[in-house]
Amino acid sequence: MPLSNHNSDAAASASGSSSAAESDSLPRMQRPMGSSVRPAVGTRTGPLRSFETALGQPTSPIVLGLELLFKYKVTIGAAVVCSMLVAWAAIVLWPRSYESEARLLLRVGNENVGIDPTVTSRQTLIMERSTEEEINSALALLSSRGMAERIVDVLGPETILEGRLLEDADGTAEGPAGEQRSEVLAPIVATLESAKDLLFQGLVAAGIKQPLSQRETAIRELQKNVRISAPRESTVISVYCLSPTPDAARRIAQTYTDEFIRRRLDIVYTGGAREFFHRQIDALETRLEQALAYRASFLQEHQLVSVDSNLQVLTGQLDLVEQDILTAESDLRQAQAEVADLRIRIDETDDEIVAEKESVFDETWSGMRQTVYDLELRERDLAAKFADTYPPLQQVREQLEGARKILEKIQEERVNRNTTPNPIKLRLVTDLQVLENRAVGLASRIEQKRAQRARLLERINELHEISQELARMDRQIAVMERTLSDLKDKLEQARLIEELQQNEISSVSVLQPATRVERPAVPNKKMLAALILFLGTAAGMAIALIRESTGNRVRAASQLQRAGWTVLADIPRLSPLAGLKTDRVGGERIVRAVGYLAPRVEPVLATMLMHNPGGDAETEIWGVLGDPTGAGATTVLEAMGLVAGRHAVGRTLLVDADFAGRSLTRQFAPDAEVGLQELAGGNVEHDQCIVATALGTDLLPAGSSNESTAPMPGPQAFNPLDVMAALERFRHQYDVILVDLPAADRAEASLKLAHHLDGVIVVVEHERTGIESLERLRIALGSRLAGCILNKRREYIPRVVRRLLLSSSR
Repeated sequence: MPLSNHNSDAAASASGSSSAAESDSLPRMQRPMGSSVRPAVGTRTGPLRSFETALGQPTSPIVLGLELLFKYKVTIGAAVVCSMLVAWAAIVLWPRSYESEARLLLRVGNENVGIDPTVTSRQTLIMERSTEEEINSALALLSSRGMAERIVDVLGPETILEGRLLEDADGTAEGPAGEQRSEVLAPIVATLESAKDLLFQGLVAAGIKQPLSQRETAIRELQKNVRISAPRESTVISVYCLSPTPDAARRIAQTYTDEFIRRRLDIVYTGGAREFFHRQIDALETRLEQALAYRASFLQEHQLVSVDSNLQVLTGQLDLVEQDILTAESDLRQAQAEVADLRIRIDETDDEIVAEKESVFDETWSGMRQTVYDLELRERDLAAKFADTYPPLQQVREQLEGARKILEKIQEERVNRNTTPNPIKLRLVTDLQVLENRAVGLASRIEQKRAQRARLLERINELHEISQELARMDRQIAVMERTLSDLKDKLEQARLIEELQQNEISSVSVLQPATRVERPAVPNKKMLAALILFLGTAAGMAIALIRESTGNRVRAASQLQRAGWTVLADIPRLSPLAGLKTDRVGGERIVRAVGYLAPRVEPVLATMLMHNPGGDAETEIWGVLGDPTGAGATTVLEAMGLVAGRHAVGRTLLVDADFAGRSLTRQFAPDAEVGLQELAGGNVEHDQCIVATALGTDLLPAGSSNESTAPMPGPQAFNPLDVMAALERFRHQYDVILVDLPAADRAEASLKLAHHLDGVIVVVEHERTGIESLERLRIALGSRLAGCILNKRREYIPRVVRRLLLSSSR
């Protein structure tokens, strides 16, 4: 409903808006019809809070889990109680088993330090590896089926299966000392045993199970109830067993330790070891004597006292020969170089030399000399005047060259020479012959020395082969001596093992004898109770989760928002212990509900008023529809009327269109004789039907409840157009018109009337309204649907817990 111009500023101030931009930011409904009529008639003097959408922040997983826990506390509690009963029954009926533990200390001794001489070939062993292997071997022996068979044969199957001990060697007998069943539980246990036997017989008859002998059953039961273990980095072995009686458990653990010690001595002992080592020592001594005799004869055959001294002498001789060869080769190379040099000098030296030279006078030579002189003068004169390419100059130079050659020839013919043999060349030839003779002698010496070196090397190689053969003989002799020493040690070890075996001396000692514990180990009552209690709680939570996930009811505002609904308000359920916070305007129950809902529907009313803020728009008629019956639609409408009356937003009219329920009429005008029913039929005037209420609003009752005077129209006779025609006149008289429509699951006529209203608000009840019915209702209302109000939302978490969660989250 729009506000008047002179009151718009006051309303905006009361709502906390400081500008038009802030009011525009508030959520608005989509106007379904968009008609414009007159402005508001009344004035608004009281404050009206503006609507702010705050449907809550996303809930944390802790809050969701606590809410689920408190919501299904009965289911979870029932599951826990059932689990406690099951735990009690299991503790009472579970077969008792008693424990006994014995501990063995595996020391380093004759069984695990390679003392068995037939399987070791070295004097020392790696202790860590040997100890670990020995522990593993002991564990394998204790856990073997052969050991279990020995225990069953010694104690008997009855001791293993029933805990009943046989007579001891001294004639005394031990009976079962287990926990006795009470007279009340004995028949139950007997019945369970009978049922177990019948089930086993049925499985045997069906071919699923196979009947076993008592001994085989005892062996399987013993392997199942005996646990063999050894801590890391320790030589202690623990034997832990369970039995129906404490005495039987102790006897089984004790028998395990005794049989293990005997069986281990039998396993580690190797029979016939002493005889074997005696034979080996005799054979090896014979071979050693033969090897020493062959070495001595080998030295005599080669006439050697010491191979090393002979090698030293031969090596010295070889060094001298090598030095002589190097000296001779050096001298030879020097002689060959001198020979080559002398030959070159001889070739370059003349065979004869000039002993006497004499010159004679020759006129031809003198004339030719004068001609050369004249040509030289002419050449210089032409060269000073002309270039080199001048032809006469070139001819003069050619003539000069020819004249000079003729002059040299004539000069040689003018001299007379007398020659004699060259003495230097003769001396050089003599020296050459001496050097060649020396080179031949050096080459012959080198050949001799090389032959001598080859003989020395051959002798040295022969001595090396002899030395290798002697070394091989020495190694064989050393190996045989060392082996002989080891065999003698093994013989002594074999003798010690045989003596230890005969005296039953072992490196295994009983660190802790078998214990006797009178308190049963199985069942573990605390663990069993805790496990079953946990499983019961988990089953209850699982059932709660399944119920929560498979439900098709509305559980939260976020669920409606995901489905496409506009949630206008989220109203928690009214606590039965909530105090009265409003004035008395009617019955106490109505006052409490309306007073509780009034501040929560105030934002919805503000949204309706802000939807049409213009001054020329007419009053819109809004309908409130509940889904299902009892969702609280009438109470929500009354709370909206109370807010409108208190804040003086204008004249407000409440219309009771629920002809079947007539909630508004029964509360505020139970004696009304006329109302909407008569007004729609045209039997009365508008002023005759209006009734004032204690909420500060006017009421248009549904009509008379007397069927003789005013029969109630059924769904077929109901005409929405007549109702709307009757309400049109009130648009000009009231600022707010709210229509209480019948519930969606009770009258089809409410949907027909809703299509003619300006907007419809659906009130949804928490955990009662179905998702499918809401979807059908949204499709049926179409554009007239303005939104929904989630009503009666249950808060399962107590307020104290919720406050603690809120304070911790902050």
